[in-house]
Amino acid sequence: MIAIIDTGLAYPFEDGRIGERRALLVRPLAFRPAHLERAALFSVGDDTRQAQILDVKRVKDAVGIFTSADQARNELGITVKDAKELVQNIARQIAFGQVHRLFHGGYFSSNLSINGELLDFGSFRSLPDWEKSFAMDHVPPFGEEMILLTQIIESLFFHLNKYRVEPGHQLEKVGLIELAKTTIESEFTSNVHTLWGLNPEEADEWKRLADCTANYYKRQQERLRSYASRVEQRGEWIYNSIVGASTDERILNEQSWIDEIDDLLRAGYGNDERGNRTRTISWLTASRLLEPRIYLFREVLQNCIYGVIGGDATISPEPAAVRALVDRIVSESRRHWPLLPLGFQVRSQVCSACSSALICARAVDGAVFAWLEGTVIDNCWVAFNAYVPLAALTSHVTVSQGSRVGVLVPLPAMESVESSIRVVIDGIGIELPAPVHQYSSALNPHIVELR
Repeated sequence: MIAIIDTGLAYPFEDGRIGERRALLVRPLAFRPAHLERAALFSVGDDTRQAQILDVKRVKDAVGIFTSADQARNELGITVKDAKELVQNIARQIAFGQVHRLFHGGYFSSNLSINGELLDFGSFRSLPDWEKSFAMDHVPPFGEEMILLTQIIESLFFHLNKYRVEPGHQLEKVGLIELAKTTIESEFTSNVHTLWGLNPEEADEWKRLADCTANYYKRQQERLRSYASRVEQRGEWIYNSIVGASTDERILNEQSWIDEIDDLLRAGYGNDERGNRTRTISWLTASRLLEPRIYLFREVLQNCIYGVIGGDATISPEPAAVRALVDRIVSESRRHWPLLPLGFQVRSQVCSACSSALICARAVDGAVFAWLEGTVIDNCWVAFNAYVPLAALTSHVTVSQGSRVGVLVPLPAMESVESSIRVVIDGIGIELPAPVHQYSSALNPHIVELR
């Protein structure tokens, strides 16, 4: 998103009522898979019969650019080399969303970029569990995203083969569909490893644990939820069982699954003190990633937004209040920190603009650290308005991805952080805001006891 422009206007209904205040969203231009498809209702506005001929030319031009290797691809931001890579990227998005319960609402060629990024979040929902959930009753639900991806593949197969200008390798529909299925399966497993804080290089050793988690996911998928029709088959969710004991029969029914997972973790880590610490971190990592994102539930998020912008369409919201809301929602809702090294328990977090701070405990010895993430600008690492020369980070553990850099800073021993704290890197002080979201450190006694 580049900008949100307040128009100062409100939506007028046909019956004369004045609706909500309107704004314009400015975002980068996105070449989409839909640009490779014919548009049956394409019109040039002059009511002639040339519209469909012009649409054919439009599609040929788009297909020509996508299948070429010239500069035009770079100018349009196309980074995938072909349709296979596009399909794999979409499949990765699907698998990540399934494990982390982030449902885009519907994967269509019109709301994805040509590189597989998600666009248009009008029907997006963060789900409380792995139930088969319908954002809209006429669109395939969470868990059945492959239905729509198959339709995208079939359309790409037809249009790329038909409108290719230069002769080239013909797409094979069955091969693309199988590629999508195998990618979703492998990426689902990879994200399950992330869920438990496991080393991806030891995937083979944790296959049974990944299978056990996948079986629980499938069991959850037997229940249905419709947000449009307000229908829900309520049931258990494993997060509630992980963070504490309960007499709720639904939670007690989860105990066999908890026992199976714990047995696999004990077998993998061992029962000595270090193994038990690491096993506990695995449970706490799963607890963090399985905790529902309350502020990303659609209705809750809408209420938060309306609470800031108010009901008076004639009054512009304060920019500072909008920024504070965005920071709070991100701080409360983010769960996945791919740059964070393995073996750390996240106790609390806060985000502001492009900066993040996590208070963590290390599994092997319980030592406390701040994990700070910021952006590289002009050869400096920038976090919470502090500029630190990159050379000053050499004495710290750092992990980078593109312009994003994470830095591990030791802290004095503490049980919790309730207020802002100051850390120093090479003589440069960084003021960290008070944590916004605290994670539960409670675990079901059945998990933590030494059996």
